[in-house]
Amino acid sequence: MKRREYLTAIAAVGFAGCLGDDGGETVDEDPDEMLDVARNDFSEREYLTTLDYHEIDLFIGSEQLGTSVGMLAETETTTRHDLDDMAFKMDGSGSIELDGQSTTVDVEQYYLDGELHINDPHTGWQTHPEAEFGVGGDIELAAFTDEELITGEEIVERDGEYLITIEIDPDRHHEFFTAGIQNEMMQDVEFADFSQHTTIDTATMAVDPDTETFAWVEYEATTTMDAAEMEELGMEPPADDVEFSMTIETRIDFDEFDDPVEVSLPPTGPR
Repeated sequence: MKRREYLTAIAAVGFAGCLGDDGGETVDEDPDEMLDVARNDFSEREYLTTLDYHEIDLFIGSEQLGTSVGMLAETETTTRHDLDDMAFKMDGSGSIELDGQSTTVDVEQYYLDGELHINDPHTGWQTHPEAEFGVGGDIELAAFTDEELITGEEIVERDGEYLITIEIDPDRHHEFFTAGIQNEMMQDVEFADFSQHTTIDTATMAVDPDTETFAWVEYEATTTMDAAEMEELGMEPPADDVEFSMTIETRIDFDEFDDPVEVSLPPTGPR
């Protein structure tokens, strides 16, 4: 499975903080073994609840047109997963700053039977059969623990947790990144593989040493494209010199394991 992001008017993803100044103390543990234990434990789980924090900083500019557009979007959501059936329901809130205007929105998403359903407060329900299932509506967790993707790691202890910093092979991380971007605000999302233009230098995964389970994961992804690259992906750049850049900061906390959840669309859902 591949990682995905949705830059829609209501579901633009957001962030809740970085590691901070206290880097922690180095511990005598093998990070590869710690990741293997946590990953094996996770593979046996049926249900998972996550607290998801994201921030997107997006910029599109052109000197030819003498214009630029900047957008900052943040969300804070809770996602309840049925991992066996690959289904989840997500709810929460977010804010979008665009052209000096700030808007607060509700976030409501469901992933069920291979389709993502988004309740856009402006346009109503949207259904996307191209979307893929992920933890927190976001990532395929095993991607960050795949030995073929990892080029280096460090493990420290902080606040009773083991923090494992992972360096990702820049030639391979794209294999689990896809995205959906709107060409025009409030229009349907166009899905394409933006990963060849995306860099994820490092990711940090926290493991609870007492339970040997994942506690949280965070990372920063940066995407840059010029006009030609945007055209290749089906976007419509307004000028030949247009530049597109997007930085996404993400943290996903593993709040509850094995808390049963039944995912179904609400009566007011898409018809």
